[in-house]
Amino acid sequence: MSLARQIRVGKRRTITIPESVAEGLGIKEGTVLELRVEDNKIILVLVRDAITLSLRGENSQKSPSRS
Repeated sequence: MSLARQIRVGKRRTITIPESVAEGLGIKEGTVLELRVEDNKIILVLVRDAITLSLRGENSQKSPSRS
């Protein structure tokens, strides 16, 4: 998904994730995001916990690479 939106910083420096973006990424109230600052950019990354991954049928552990 590639998407660009302009948003405004609100009181107490809050931002609102546009509904279409939140729905597309499965972000709901209580979803944990990691905030990073890289090269003068704010980057938000979904933190997928074991419970969320399990509910989606995904494995939370990386499988060991085999040579």
